[in-house]
Amino acid sequence: MKISKNSRLKTDEVLMLFGAMILSIKLLTGSGVAVSLKYTVVVVFASLGISDIVRAMRMKPTDKMEFIRYTGLAAIFLAGGITMSITDTVTSVRLLYVFYGISLIYSRVVSIIKRRKAFVIIRDVVFILASMMLMLVPKAAVGENEPVLFEGLILISLGITIQTFVRLLGISMSQIRFDILKRIFIRSMAAEVFLGLLILIVSFSLVLMSFEESMSSFGDALWYCFAIVTTIGFGDITATSLIGRVLSVVLGIYGIVVVALITSIIINFYSETKDVRMTDDDPDHEKPDDSEKPEQDIPAEQQSVTDSIIEDEENNS
Repeated sequence: MKISKNSRLKTDEVLMLFGAMILSIKLLTGSGVAVSLKYTVVVVFASLGISDIVRAMRMKPTDKMEFIRYTGLAAIFLAGGITMSITDTVTSVRLLYVFYGISLIYSRVVSIIKRRKAFVIIRDVVFILASMMLMLVPKAAVGENEPVLFEGLILISLGITIQTFVRLLGISMSQIRFDILKRIFIRSMAAEVFLGLLILIVSFSLVLMSFEESMSSFGDALWYCFAIVTTIGFGDITATSLIGRVLSVVLGIYGIVVVALITSIIINFYSETKDVRMTDDDPDHEKPDDSEKPEQDIPAEQQSVTDSIIEDEENNS
């Protein structure tokens, strides 16, 4: 039941953030209709406020500081959206600068309190100073310079777009154990294999530039090789010479074998290691009797890599 609830809350947050991101991208296009501009901004703030409420509900039992942070952000965004909805367009744009600046400052202050590392403090102080400068824009853009007020919406829209995209990316990758992936990548020597593939792509790109008229630049040749390796095949650039076609076949077969092989190895190691770690970390899990446990034929290499990864995690913890 707990898993279902968390899943539902994440879905609600994703929908709100996705809506805010789409509308902020619309602001980047520069809508010429004043009413559309005003209410688009209001809906963006409302979406961000609701998504922060959902985030705060999920953070409450696990992280009190994050709960306080997202509750405060939700209050700022919702108050800003309500205030802007009852004002004229120019005033609502001015309020947009102020409330968005306040939200950035509040978020950074909480971050400084939560993490007291020197780098984090310096980074957040820079963000706070930049946010204070952003809040001064409405006072400077008066009279003849009033168009500057609306032109600055590009900066705010870009900021909201990046923030929502990062949040959505974080949600989508929240269940991935990157520490395990990193160790698997090192132990399975996947880095060396991918580096070899990268060298082959660059080498083939340099050769194709000399034989293909459609690949006059290194960028075009690199784009073509990328499409071959990933089996996407856009079709905007094609090889017509004999050497170009031979290299395309070789690169395509090599890419399919390497990508498929390395991907399957990483997935197998990751699944096995994660399952073992989750079982060890679960206090309610009853370990089966070794005498009743069926034997599994696990390759020695895979078992060695998995054991070494688990051993590294135990040593680091």
